[in-house]
Amino acid sequence: MILKNMNINEVGIGSNYHTLDNDPIDRFIDPRIDVEIFPDSSNNTSTNISCDLLGYNSGLRTFSTEQEARHHAGQVYDKLVMMMDNTLKERVILRLLSL
Repeated sequence: MILKNMNINEVGIGSNYHTLDNDPIDRFIDPRIDVEIFPDSSNNTSTNISCDLLGYNSGLRTFSTEQEARHHAGQVYDKLVMMMDNTLKERVILRLLSL
């Protein structure tokens, strides 16, 4: 069996970088953590991250680019989510051990 006129629609893995969704899901979706990233008057980007459950407030941090600010906010966000998840797991384990 010989195949003729075989069409290849893709060049390789990841060759088609487009999305049909013009409003993608934001990384900072946990309602327990408040992440603010905004430009300030001196052409820098500032962040403020807070979590009432853990009593955490990062204070106002200023970065020279938006990418740096998003990177910092992402690291702090991930750390806070991990701390809250660990606290929940500890409470569940303590509850199970008390039975």
